[in-house]
Amino acid sequence: MKDHAPIPAKKPKKRNTQKGHPGFLKDPRDTREGESIGGGYIVFRRGGGTGRIRCPEYPFEHPTFEAAINERDRLAAQFPGETFQVFCATAAVREEA
Repeated sequence: MKDHAPIPAKKPKKRNTQKGHPGFLKDPRDTREGESIGGGYIVFRRGGGTGRIRCPEYPFEHPTFEAAINERDRLAAQFPGETFQVFCATAAVREEA
């Protein structure tokens, strides 16, 4: 009978909880520099293979359409071949209890 070495256990995947990683927020109530909660303009990347929207846990909300367009252009230049789109909130409702 052969002696087999034990199979090492797989390490769990590291979660996106380190400061500096995209989408990381210690407190979702905090705003980031240049962000406007409820601003209504968000830049998303489309996945290359699926065409689905790729978004972080807390997407950055731009205060104006022009700010979102500038970010879209910056990201497109930084990541050639990727598709970035600006989405705008068009309807909202809040029911009072």
